[in-house]
Amino acid sequence: MAEISDPRAMLPVGTVLRGIYQIEGFLASGGFGNTYLARNTAFDELVAIKEFYIRGVNHREYQSSTVGVSNTLNQVFFEEQLKKFRKEALRLHKLRHDNIVWVHDLFDENGTAYYVMDYIDGESLAQRLTRTNMPIGERDAMNYFMQILDALEAVHAKGIWHLDLKPGNIMLDKNETVKLIDFGASKQQSGQDGGATSTAVAYTNGFAPREQMEQNISKFGPWTDLYALGATLYNLLTTYGPPLPSDLDDDLSPDKSRALPMPYVSLNVKRLILWMMNTNRMERPQSVAEVRNFLSHAPEPETVISPVKSQKPHQVKQPANPAPSRKPAAKSQKAVEVTPLDAPTKKRGAAVYFVIAGIVAALMVGLYAMGIFGVSDKSENSDNLPKEAAAPPTEEIKEPAEQTTISEKKDSLKPVEVEKKVVAKPKPKTTVTKKTTTKEDKIGTIESPSTKKSGTEKKTTSNKDTKSNGRSVIHLERPPSKPNGGDVFHLEDEK
Repeated sequence: MAEISDPRAMLPVGTVLRGIYQIEGFLASGGFGNTYLARNTAFDELVAIKEFYIRGVNHREYQSSTVGVSNTLNQVFFEEQLKKFRKEALRLHKLRHDNIVWVHDLFDENGTAYYVMDYIDGESLAQRLTRTNMPIGERDAMNYFMQILDALEAVHAKGIWHLDLKPGNIMLDKNETVKLIDFGASKQQSGQDGGATSTAVAYTNGFAPREQMEQNISKFGPWTDLYALGATLYNLLTTYGPPLPSDLDDDLSPDKSRALPMPYVSLNVKRLILWMMNTNRMERPQSVAEVRNFLSHAPEPETVISPVKSQKPHQVKQPANPAPSRKPAAKSQKAVEVTPLDAPTKKRGAAVYFVIAGIVAALMVGLYAMGIFGVSDKSENSDNLPKEAAAPPTEEIKEPAEQTTISEKKDSLKPVEVEKKVVAKPKPKTTVTKKTTTKEDKIGTIESPSTKKSGTEKKTTSNKDTKSNGRSVIHLERPPSKPNGGDVFHLEDEK
């Protein structure tokens, strides 16, 4: 049972109407009526009874069930709306449909009117949203949507527009069957010109299209109810209140994502809602049949949206017989075998080896060519060598196969290039002198200034020396003081 906002406006429990309907409780209250739970004592069954009562216009007489008008200026308005209430009952009585509440009695009593309808043991969709505080899953929402489409198709076939479609006017029983209720704002299409009756209608912001808000009754039609149905579906799937038509017009994004955010809605349903809520009535579906046609050709959504309070990621719907993940290659294409990265082949290993060897060799050649390693030729800094520094390694020069005297080959002597050994540590720049003696007729060994203990080091320079890109060059000269003495070789590093 619902809470009573104003007990003075309600019939007391136990009141008997028409002699057979006993009031047992209060169900709901709106701007134009109160709904009670009653029992038909003749058949011993529960029914719902709606009483015509305008909030702010009517009042209950003191200690009485009689309904009065608070201000005589409102008497005409009350009479006009009372006629509409009776028409609503007659229309619902003619609409025998599983998804529309059926009215089976109408009578006047207590200065107003009442009609009796089926009691729905359940709740409205608005009450469900409030109770659960979460959106309705897309599968369930679309199930309700299709039942409402069935109800609207029957209503529109009678030339009636509901004009107040919203979650609060959609009941859901224990069997998940939808029942469309409250045709108080409904309009009957005129049989003469096809237009609707001219009296003004109430509406609910967000669920009413522009033509209804402007009270442009001549533009009412099935598209007016379909706009409200699209707004209802949006509210069920998001719990957000639908925007006004002006808000939709202000949103210039293609999908109206600012005015109509739909984070848990599939693409096809989004398109359906955007189509039904188009602010231009001519751009909306014009009939229930067009909506059915759209749904019949729309592909199945790839995801099943089941909103939960914990906001978990969506579950992807898996097919009953999942297809293999890899398709066979076409005949015109050659199959390509993919080798795992963690299992290299023998060819790959050999290739890696040669690449690494090539890189190392290139580095060695480059370092040698740049002169990073070796002995410098400047002897001026030889005196500054630290005493503990190791002497450079000696190099031996092999004796030629046939010995030739200096006198025979003096004019034909040319510089001889000597390949230097690679030294791990760079040393200060020095000039090394090599000497040979005639006693042994052999070329002497290289003497380092740091290791020489006896003898005289001869430093020679020649203007005829040719620089050969950092290589050591041996110059053969005959000292004038020793005409028959040994040859002296001067080894200099020249850059």
